[in-house]
Amino acid sequence: MTKFMSTCAFLLCSIFSIIATTEAASKIKIIYGEARSGSLRQQKETAQRLRLLEFAEAYSSFSLPSKLTVTAEECDHANAYYNSVTRTVTICYELMRHLEQVAFKDYPRPRERAQAEMVIEGALKFILAHEVSHALIDVLQLRFTGREEDVADQIATIGAIASGVSTSFLAGALWFFDTANTDLSEQAFADEHSFQKQRLYNVMCWAYGKDEQKYKHLESSLGSRATHCHGEYEIMREGIGSLLGPHVDLNALNELRRQGGLPPLQPSAQRFTLP
Repeated sequence: MTKFMSTCAFLLCSIFSIIATTEAASKIKIIYGEARSGSLRQQKETAQRLRLLEFAEAYSSFSLPSKLTVTAEECDHANAYYNSVTRTVTICYELMRHLEQVAFKDYPRPRERAQAEMVIEGALKFILAHEVSHALIDVLQLRFTGREEDVADQIATIGAIASGVSTSFLAGALWFFDTANTDLSEQAFADEHSFQKQRLYNVMCWAYGKDEQKYKHLESSLGSRATHCHGEYEIMREGIGSLLGPHVDLNALNELRRQGGLPPLQPSAQRFTLP
């Protein structure tokens, strides 16, 4: 364990439960772009009502070397992506519309509307966290083994699991991966992403590995892999902690803790592990 891991632990416990509203948040520039098509104005209004992009401001607790822009805009296609040249994370209004269409088809009854809205919001926040994780990998020059897409999923997921407020976030992520079509073309095998179903079971396993009692309902879906999930989570916990720990801005983190009613951390108290 590195001496930085406790600050990383508190950061990740804060990321999904407290939104930075202080000077630290100035490291993240939020832009809700115009919805040129009238049919997408509802998605812009929804994003603003949910304060979707502000969700990314908690990442200001990392020592970012330059400003990161997070924007929602009309893209002419349903997508979300990180541009390493402009250091911009983009969520497309068309992606929001697509998720809404699928969710309201999956949950068509009026009494299911709250469930549909929960998975839409959770899926959008997971996608945003995934793309911001790409940004962290880039701007902090994180070095890792394996595929970057998998590491971005790990960073996004572990924050939600460690925070303890992951119900809608994880529900949305699992719904998003479960509803995706499985493409078994040669190009799909060559793609940098794992298959959506693989990502689904990865997130399931990491959640179950963190808390077998809380996520007991996932055990049967994981089959024999369930016995290894705790070990998978432990390895991921240590790896992500060692990658991100040295980049924590303690002053910014303590401001997040102050907002959450928690006492400040001292530099000498950085010795316990990521939860």
